[in-house]
Amino acid sequence: MDQLCIIYCPCPDQEQAQALGQKLLEARLAACINTSSPVDAAYWWQGSIEHSQEVILLVKTLAKHS
Repeated sequence: MDQLCIIYCPCPDQEQAQALGQKLLEARLAACINTSSPVDAAYWWQGSIEHSQEVILLVKTLAKHS
């Protein structure tokens, strides 16, 4: 039996998250996608802490597709 896999994919905005999710669905690489509202992100980038907003794309798929 195939293992279920959930992929966490931060995207720069809702439009790109939905476009990527749609392509994964059309290619049958994902069974379901979920997108979040913008979330605040803090991360190290080139030696300093940066802050931005991201949209999280969760992809429900089979491990063999990840």
